[in-house]
Amino acid sequence: MQALTILAISFQYFGQLLVEVIYSSSTDRKLTASISSAIKQKFSLQVDLKEVFINTDLDIELLSETSNIIFDLSESISISEIIKDFSKKHQIIIVSIQNSVNSYSNWQYFTHPANLDDLMALSSLLSFLNWEKFIIIFDDNTIDYFKDFKDQFLLKQWVPFFFGNKETQKFSDNFIGKVIKSTGIRNIVISNQGESASKLVKSLRNKNMMKEGIGIILGSRSWWNVDENGILGYTESGLENATDYYSYEALACVKLIDLIINFQHRRNNLDLRHYLEQNTINHHPIPSFTIMNSYNNEKRRVGAIVDGAIIWNDDLIFVGNSSSIPNSPTTPINIWIADGTTNPGFANSDLTYSIKEGTRYALLSYVQKTHFLDGFDIVLTHTDCGAEVYKPAFSMKCFSELKGNPGIAFMTTPLPSTLFGNLISLKALNITIPVISEYATPQALESKINYPQFMRIAGYDLYHTSVLTTLINVFGWKNIVLILENSTDNIVIHDYIANWAEEFKINIANKEEDRWIMLSYNHTRFGEVKDWMKRIIDLRVRPILFYVTPPFEYNAIVDFYEAGLRQGNCIFLLTNRVAYVQVHAHGDAAKQRLRELLYGALIIMEAEFIGEYGQEILKELQEYYFPLATSDFKCLSFDAAMLILHGLKYTLAQGTDYENNSVFNTNLRFQKFLGCSGTVSIESDSNNRNSATLGIYNMRWNESTGFIYESLTGTYSVGSKQLFTFFDNIIWFNNKTTLPGDKIAYDNGCPFDKSEIRFSTKGAAIFYSLSVFIFIVAIVITFYVWKKRWHREDPEPIKKSRFQFEDYIAMIAVFIDFFQFLSLGPDFSYDVFSTKVSTLVSINIGWLNKGERLWIYVNCAIVIVAIWVFFSIQVAFNLFEKSDNTFSSAIRAMSKISLTIIGNLGFLPLISVFLSSFACYESIGPNIKQTFVHQDCSTFCWQDKHIIWATLSAISLLVYLPSAIYFRPFADTMSHGNVKTKPLFLMAKGLLQVGAIILSKTLKVYYASLHGLIYIILFTIFIVFCIKLKPYNYGRMNLWLIMSYMAVIWGVLLSSINSVSSYHSALLGLIVDFMGWLIIAFTGLYIQTRYYPSMLFAEENANIGELFRFQLGKSINADKINQIIRESKFESTRLRSNGSESQTNLIADKSKEYIKVEEKSLKLSFN
Repeated sequence: MQALTILAISFQYFGQLLVEVIYSSSTDRKLTASISSAIKQKFSLQVDLKEVFINTDLDIELLSETSNIIFDLSESISISEIIKDFSKKHQIIIVSIQNSVNSYSNWQYFTHPANLDDLMALSSLLSFLNWEKFIIIFDDNTIDYFKDFKDQFLLKQWVPFFFGNKETQKFSDNFIGKVIKSTGIRNIVISNQGESASKLVKSLRNKNMMKEGIGIILGSRSWWNVDENGILGYTESGLENATDYYSYEALACVKLIDLIINFQHRRNNLDLRHYLEQNTINHHPIPSFTIMNSYNNEKRRVGAIVDGAIIWNDDLIFVGNSSSIPNSPTTPINIWIADGTTNPGFANSDLTYSIKEGTRYALLSYVQKTHFLDGFDIVLTHTDCGAEVYKPAFSMKCFSELKGNPGIAFMTTPLPSTLFGNLISLKALNITIPVISEYATPQALESKINYPQFMRIAGYDLYHTSVLTTLINVFGWKNIVLILENSTDNIVIHDYIANWAEEFKINIANKEEDRWIMLSYNHTRFGEVKDWMKRIIDLRVRPILFYVTPPFEYNAIVDFYEAGLRQGNCIFLLTNRVAYVQVHAHGDAAKQRLRELLYGALIIMEAEFIGEYGQEILKELQEYYFPLATSDFKCLSFDAAMLILHGLKYTLAQGTDYENNSVFNTNLRFQKFLGCSGTVSIESDSNNRNSATLGIYNMRWNESTGFIYESLTGTYSVGSKQLFTFFDNIIWFNNKTTLPGDKIAYDNGCPFDKSEIRFSTKGAAIFYSLSVFIFIVAIVITFYVWKKRWHREDPEPIKKSRFQFEDYIAMIAVFIDFFQFLSLGPDFSYDVFSTKVSTLVSINIGWLNKGERLWIYVNCAIVIVAIWVFFSIQVAFNLFEKSDNTFSSAIRAMSKISLTIIGNLGFLPLISVFLSSFACYESIGPNIKQTFVHQDCSTFCWQDKHIIWATLSAISLLVYLPSAIYFRPFADTMSHGNVKTKPLFLMAKGLLQVGAIILSKTLKVYYASLHGLIYIILFTIFIVFCIKLKPYNYGRMNLWLIMSYMAVIWGVLLSSINSVSSYHSALLGLIVDFMGWLIIAFTGLYIQTRYYPSMLFAEENANIGELFRFQLGKSINADKINQIIRESKFESTRLRSNGSESQTNLIADKSKEYIKVEEKSLKLSFN
């Protein structure tokens, strides 16, 4: 049962006119009231309102057959059809407020123009605005437009969206943010009716889209409750004052009645129908639209659309109070970029401008080429705000001006010192824009707490350093120089390297106080650091770990050249790229010096242009910037820009607001993508890039371009089975691929060139003074010992005796003395054999103890002196005399042997080695610490380890020299041998040895011929002394002692002549040398045969080894004697049984001799 109420409105106007408004239970009662009220107010009509309920069909009798017009508000298809039939039968005009999508009768008319007319008006407006691409939004009431819209705008790019008229404001916000804004299209047509359109406009404001460049057109039914400035739209003429849907429909009805009333020749309804047909188009009002423009809360009528033509009567104001027509099809995305192009000349912005070429390519070309963000147009705002140099006042002013042109991200400077300033200024101005740097590696920047808006594509210094130190371990270098800029960040780096050096036994050559250079170093401060730089150079260590931020590192490297550093003397190890400086550095001289010192350097930093994708981007960059001067940092700046693009794409897909700095910052940290430098992502808990593939860059020289460049020779990959991968050889400073040493090695085997060596007066004075002091000590001790202790009777001449072990030692000593004294004379440049042997037995100079081997012998000599002290104390105080066990016997025996070997044979080598520690009379500079040890030019004197060795050598020398002089004669008294030495000879020989050592280390170095002459004179005098003294109690020993000294004189004479002669023949010298020694040897044999009979004989089958073992077992040993007696008795009994009496007697005699020897040894002791 459908209830139907008929409201009959009757009035007489130019005759009788009856209007009826019909509505049903489906009709919005507010709509009916609004229309009725408007008609009564306009025409003062009398309204008669009745409600009638119909059971099944419309009670036709409720309608007046005499009505002129029926307003059908039934909103019921069945009722409308009944009304149509009724109007045909009684020729009554029907007026509908809804445009019919079906057929309509001849008596039916509409209050609004046809949909197509509405679209034609919109088309005219779009054509004027030149919108070729736009969005159109429909709702439930305007969805019928859709089909006509498709047919009307075939040639335009438009995107339809549906937004229901019952959706909430929150839904509307999400719809605009996630759907509309993500398209990037800036031109929007809202055809939604009334309140629905109002929600959409409010959402545009909420999502920050109501700004300059945005174009918004409201359809003819969308104006109610919209008052945002700059919105453009149109509505039917006469309906401009509508405030809502109800007033809109009421005004439309009033407009139609007003048209009918103006017809004065109406006689019947048929005349009225003809009149309406003449004044409508297809039963719709003649289309006429007013163009509306909201501004200052006012809906201005700025023009009209009549028959598709636009007539303007006022200026247009668009969103953002702009007078420019917003006809861009895409949304501009503003990104700040610190490349210094807006203020040319400020702080020399060429450097950052070059680096940012990768960023500009990604944002201006690559994004369009790949359609990465269709619907959006990237706009770069170039700025000098902290492009290279931070100046607080300028920075604050610059960023304040930028604040009015907000961007979604800031591509900041790669220079750390400037970047810190930028972040300070942004924080002070409360600008929270995400800040991205392709470089900037300081450790402090990793903190999200301190710098929440910052992130970087390059790794951080400590990560680079860890890889660099690992590479040094791979190279096997053990010496480095460490130089750091004096900053808080570098303290962390320093401590890390120091701990690493301690763990892996790496020597940091420069002391801690010499590892720092001032912040922001420039050439004007060279005077302050010149001496420091020279000290670094004098270390002669190649690997230099250099932590100075650009561009100040270039200033420091150039000034190192000024201080004397040259190619080949250094290998800079860096954690930042430096090759591009040659393009931007001022002055050819600086470029040349940088090229020389950086050639062969190694750099650890993020690898650029790796993989197929990386090479593809490099090729595109080379084509885009042809010619591309350098590719340094271009990949990193490209990836930094791609981080923004990927973050933007992600944000749009999520439907979140990319213009919300906090949201966009968070979304940037979610990104992970393949860049030209490998996989790019930001750590969640810091501002660092996740561990990336690092490149090992080698500095090289390009002859064709004249530029130094960085060649990627290898990579370091975290998590890979093989950490380092080398795909090209490293070219070092010498153009070779062989790994150079960590210390500078010249042809002379020293860490400096021989041309730098000079005589050091200070060093020589110290050494000569020490030598004289040692000689005086030797003289004083010798005379004291001679007068107070060893001034005793000479030993008795030897009698016919059997050889003892000590006798062999005495004879060998004469032979060793020959070579030791020979080594202290002038060098045998022609006689390698003699030189080697004499050096071997004396450990004096030359190949045996040259270089670092010297300190091995010094350490051994110190240990020997310690052993000497122990045995000397045992001899002096008879510590083990009362004990009769095997250990005590062995100690006593070894004590006697040590007096002979260490105190006599070892006297010259030990004194020589200890004095070598102080031979610091050559230098490479005026400072005493620039002197070096003559036999080890890699060790500089009076510093570091040399002080330790010199101190230990001095102590050992002062302990050993007096004790050796004192105990040398004592060894003779403890000897069981037949050959005895006069104490005076031993003391005189000791003085000769000390003097010869001193002469060999002083006079011999610079005056070899004079040294040889003095040496010959000394030995001639000593030979005369020996002839008169007769040092031994055995004639043959005296003879061969004299012969050996004559052989020394012969060798010294020939070598002295060779040193001053212009003619040199190694073969001739060798022949003459050996011929002289042979003559001396044969002469000695002749004299021995004629005048010196042998007084010593050896037992048949005597074995020196057995004698030596017996000697060690002598001392007070009753068990040994008893064993000999028992063995003798056993052997005698056996022989008697065999009838051999003579052999029995011989064994008995031998046994008695052994017993006598042992008894004699028991009586000998030290008093």
